[in-house]
Amino acid sequence: MESSRLTPEEIRQRVDRLNRMAESLLNSDPERSYELCKQALNLAGQLNGGQPHRFGLASSHYLLGRLSANNGDYHQSTLFYLQAQTLFEETGSQLENGRTLNAIGLNYSLLGAYPESLQHLLKAQSIFRNLQIPEQEAEVLNNLGLLHLFLDDPLKARKALTAGLAIAQHTHNRRLQAELFNRLSNAACALKDYTRAIEFGLRSVEIYQRMQNHKGEIEALNSVGDAYLARNDCGQALAFFQLVIGAAERFDMPAELARALRKTAETNCILKQCDNAIESIQRAMEVLAKTGDQKQIYMCHETLARIYKHRGEYQKSLEHFEHFYQIKDSLFNEETDIRLKTLEIVHQLETAKKDSELYRLKNVDLQKEIEERKKAEVALQAMAVADPLTGLYNRRHFFTLAGQEAERSVRYSHSLSVIIIDLDNFKQVNDTLGHLVGDHVLITIANHIRDEIRKIDIAGRFGGDEFVILLPETETTQAIGVTSRLRERILRQPAETERGRLLVTVSMGLAGAQGERCKNIEAVLDRADQALYHAKQSGRNQVSVFGATADLPLLKAATPPPESTPSPPET
Repeated sequence: MESSRLTPEEIRQRVDRLNRMAESLLNSDPERSYELCKQALNLAGQLNGGQPHRFGLASSHYLLGRLSANNGDYHQSTLFYLQAQTLFEETGSQLENGRTLNAIGLNYSLLGAYPESLQHLLKAQSIFRNLQIPEQEAEVLNNLGLLHLFLDDPLKARKALTAGLAIAQHTHNRRLQAELFNRLSNAACALKDYTRAIEFGLRSVEIYQRMQNHKGEIEALNSVGDAYLARNDCGQALAFFQLVIGAAERFDMPAELARALRKTAETNCILKQCDNAIESIQRAMEVLAKTGDQKQIYMCHETLARIYKHRGEYQKSLEHFEHFYQIKDSLFNEETDIRLKTLEIVHQLETAKKDSELYRLKNVDLQKEIEERKKAEVALQAMAVADPLTGLYNRRHFFTLAGQEAERSVRYSHSLSVIIIDLDNFKQVNDTLGHLVGDHVLITIANHIRDEIRKIDIAGRFGGDEFVILLPETETTQAIGVTSRLRERILRQPAETERGRLLVTVSMGLAGAQGERCKNIEAVLDRADQALYHAKQSGRNQVSVFGATADLPLLKAATPPPESTPSPPET
């Protein structure tokens, strides 16, 4: 029967039936599920002589969001969820609205948009509390626990996960219990409570085995292996990683297989069994070459760099560290672009929603709404050019401004200088004190840079713990003074963190050019990077300038103090 011959009620029934069929096939036949969702979407918008079937449209968008999330496309998934959430809200469907807000919050966590994640998860929790649906609130608590793990706050994670587990046990939700036990294992491991971490992980494994949920079982086995490795029980860690490898190969789970192989390599490296470690990591790289998981690939390069350093093969170690930083930096920029695109579309959806209400506003309210939208547009433009953590220019916008400045220097035959700054032993700060303390340090360094340079100078964050400054109309001899003042300022004014005052040092590479030589700004940056490498190799906490000698054109411009490692926080 053609849709044009169906009554509105018949169309609604068919849309709902298509959505139910699509939901039943989400995991077993995702392609067919996608086709059914699309059919439901088209049909729901074709009601004759009436409004579209908004609840049906919302349900289809929600299912498409789940399909995209299952496929790892969290950006597209979020867009589907946002459309569903708007429609569920318009139809007054509180339960579905809360579930969608929870799904959006989880996606934002996985995309690294943590403030937006927290906002949506707390809204979902409030809805489920008002509706008195504890099982749905436990789902939100599970995702809140994951968010706090991402934020390196295992205490808050444990609190949320423990509350969620109590509800899941009371409602006999085995799938949710298994997930919560696994994440509690991760939280306990982060808190160095390895006995509880192993206990929680094994409870998760047991439940997943009873459910015959192989994916969950493999993830939980990996968590137990991580806990044993963190406890330096390498024998037990290897045993669990081998279980994961066997199961992942048997059930065709390449991501978990590659992770377990990499962890096996790390464990063998600790045991000084470097040949076994290299063999495992090479197997992991072969798996990842097929999946294209860039995050795991750069982690494998980092592991290989440590293995070769352990063996004294420093050239190979350096090569893999370079691959590690290159891929990580590229992935950082890609993830930033995805977050920005998502937030842009969120802004567009919010703007469209507000536009539909403008006619109902009084004149005063209308003017206020327009002003708020202008502020939002200004904020969005700032996000497009600024690094979200430090407020300095992001890598892309730095290159745009640097290219313009280079053209000006060529036209008027001016000089320019470039400084690349890298924090010394910054990984130790993150590893020992946590990423939140590390973020405070990065913000402090950015503020020092901002306070020390002129208004015409261009400063940006290149990614990770690396910063760059371009000094227009500045010769190298003048730029040395800038680097010296900045380095001394950083030494004099430690970062104020929640763990106390933390003194860090920096290494800097400086290079300059004049006139036509400014044309290739990438080449100037490359020379500054070589100078930075020289500063690092010469002991850190110093400045090296490109262009002093023939064999290695570098000049040490500042001598480091005896110790260049980060000082412990002052309490």
